[in-house]
Amino acid sequence: MQQRPLVSIVLPVHNGERYLRESVRSCLDQTYQNWELIAVDDCSTDGTAAMLDSFAAREPRMRVLRNPANLRLPASLNVGFAASRGEILTWTSDDNLYLPNALEEMVSALMEHREAMMVYAAQDIIDESGAVVVRYPSGSPESLCHFNVVNACFAYRRKVLETVGGYDPILELVEDWDYWLRIARRYEIIQLECCLYLYRANPASLSQQTGDRRWKVEERLLEMRLPELRWKWPAGYARGFIRLCHPRWQRGDRRTAWRHFGRALRYFPVALRHWRALIPLCLGKRVYYALRARLRWLEQRPL
Repeated sequence: MQQRPLVSIVLPVHNGERYLRESVRSCLDQTYQNWELIAVDDCSTDGTAAMLDSFAAREPRMRVLRNPANLRLPASLNVGFAASRGEILTWTSDDNLYLPNALEEMVSALMEHREAMMVYAAQDIIDESGAVVVRYPSGSPESLCHFNVVNACFAYRRKVLETVGGYDPILELVEDWDYWLRIARRYEIIQLECCLYLYRANPASLSQQTGDRRWKVEERLLEMRLPELRWKWPAGYARGFIRLCHPRWQRGDRRTAWRHFGRALRYFPVALRHWRALIPLCLGKRVYYALRARLRWLEQRPL
């Protein structure tokens, strides 16, 4: 009878054949070996399906699930975790890589800190060839209020899935950040400063999408989740609402921008040290940009 896995790794993929082999190989080559790998093929049309089947035929700890329609990332994660059996859960992407000791370090941390429900680590950014281009440390858990500091290397207990639920399909692009904030509201999270993951800066990946769509979904996320954390992390709560000032100001909505700044001051008056954020709010977008352009012209003007 096959041993019950302690760790379940979910690997959602849609047309990811370019780097998929490396990603799966990084799971198989872990120093910690009591795991299962659940690949969720989200209606790929390239060679992804054949590659996954080839791996699964040789590795009994790997299963391949196939969505009947293209469900996108959050729903694919929910499909994978619904089929998981491990007590410790994590997921990875088809273009990223675990370092060999990633699972061992994270499992060890959760075993040592029984009160913690989640652990996360630092990562290195690699280019399309796999060369490291940036060292990217993780931030403190409180920083989650204004930035997704968890990066892409993490693990959490099954109890989280049972109490917090699944990933929210409505918050695609920030579904992971939303999940960490929901965990943080209830449980303790621990940070590992060591690097355990290689994150590929791939222009084709979903995480590289930027612009107004990302700003809007991030704003929706923070407005929804920050009030739940104001007593646990008042400084982080304040910084989160200060961050929300910028997209509102960019769209000409100074009233809401001022309201966000006021909420930051109400629960954490020390937020006034971010006084520079008040300058554009006071001047307005048109005057601010005109003044900034004038100052830059004066700086570049020969004496």
